[in-house]
Amino acid sequence: MKAKGLNLRQRRFVDAFLGSANGNATKAAIAAGYSPKTAQPASARLLSHVMVQQALKDRQKVETKRSVLTAEQRDEHLSKLALSREVQPATQVSAIKELNKCSGRHSIRVNLDVTEKLADIIAASRAPA
Repeated sequence: MKAKGLNLRQRRFVDAFLGSANGNATKAAIAAGYSPKTAQPASARLLSHVMVQQALKDRQKVETKRSVLTAEQRDEHLSKLALSREVQPATQVSAIKELNKCSGRHSIRVNLDVTEKLADIIAASRAPA
């Protein structure tokens, strides 16, 4: 994917920054072909460059779309786990629970332990301090 308006080293910087350098701008600059002596100031300059910033944002959007499962994919994966005979029964049950949560078919149970009477609580709140 060619980023618009970037030269070769700038494109390599974007690739390295989002890839092998794991967000380390100096390492990305070195990987892009800048000298280790000038990599730090070059990386600061590159990160402030508007077109480099845009290229980073665009690539991150694409990567996020690729890495996040759609609801359909999630449900399909959980269904396969729930029906699989190759996983532990506890895993199957967990998959079913997650499917139910995602589809809104679960119930939330709340247990309340009320030991005081409402009248006593009101009376205590009205008592002078």
